[in-house]
Amino acid sequence: MVATSTLLVWSLAALLLFWAIGAYNRLVRLRAQAIAAFSTLEQAMGGLPVLIAASFSQPVTEASSLNLEMLALMDAGKRFADALRLARAAPLADAAMDDLSKAYQELAGSWDKQSVLPDDLSTPDVFAAVQLRWNQIGLLVQAARADFNNRVQLYNDAIGQFPALLVAAAVGLKPGQTLS
Repeated sequence: MVATSTLLVWSLAALLLFWAIGAYNRLVRLRAQAIAAFSTLEQAMGGLPVLIAASFSQPVTEASSLNLEMLALMDAGKRFADALRLARAAPLADAAMDDLSKAYQELAGSWDKQSVLPDDLSTPDVFAAVQLRWNQIGLLVQAARADFNNRVQLYNDAIGQFPALLVAAAVGLKPGQTLS
C-alpha cells in the first residue's frame, strides 16, 4: 500500500514537472515569435529614417518655412531612429514600445506637415518620388505592425491563462506591449 501511494506521488510529481516544462516551452516559443515579428517590424520601420536622411539632407541656408519643416522632419527622423534602436534592446517592454509609438507618430506628423506645404515652397519633383517610397514603406510597416501586435497578443493571452500564468510568474515572464 505504501509502495503504491509512493509510486502515485512520484508519478504525479513527474507529470506536473513535464507539464510545467511543456508550458514553459510554449511561453518561450510564443515570446520568441513576438520578438521575431519585431525584427521584421524594425526592418520595415528602419527604412523611414534612411529615406528622410537620403532625401532631405541638403544644408539649410535660409530660414524659410520649407527649411524649418525639413529640419523638423529630419529631427523627428533622428528621434525615431533612436527610439527604434532602444526598442531593439527590449522589444516587448512597455517604455520602449511607448517611446517608439510616440516617435513614430511624431515622424508621421512631421511628414504630413512637409507634404502639405504650398507648391511654391516645396519641390514637387523630388517630393513626389519620396512620397511614393514613403507610402510603400508605410504599407510594409502597417503589415509588420499588425503581425507584431498579433504575436504579442497571443503571447499575452498565453501568459494570462491559468495554470500557465503560474509558470510565467515563477520564471519571471512578463506580458509584452503592443505598438499602437
